[in-house]
Amino acid sequence: GRVTHNEALKEIIKSDFELFIRDKNLPNIAGFPTKFVESISCGTPVITNISSNLDEFLKPGKNGFLINISSDEDLVKTLIKALRTEKSSIVKMKNYCKSSNIFDYQNYRDAFNLFLDKLE
Repeated sequence: GRVTHNEALKEIIKSDFELFIRDKNLPNIAGFPTKFVESISCGTPVITNISSNLDEFLKPGKNGFLINISSDEDLVKTLIKALRTEKSSIVKMKNYCKSSNIFDYQNYRDAFNLFLDKLE
């Protein structure tokens, strides 16, 4: 059933990983998955395939795992690797996600101001 956004975030925080797979189509290639941002910002590593420019942000073994959905064998191999990850390693990954602040707006303030300046 449906839950509120806050309830969903609480579940993400409690999870070892968030798993999502996106089809490779124009909207997914052009857009950036907010689920990735939410998960990393909540301190939860992500298991996902590449869409848009996720490979610039996902650091395998540090804040998640990349899966190859074109091969069932590769997909299963990565899922097994994630499921066999020791709890201490998951805690390290969660701490890495929390401390990275890669989506903190302050990281992008200068670039955004430069963009706005060019609009004038």
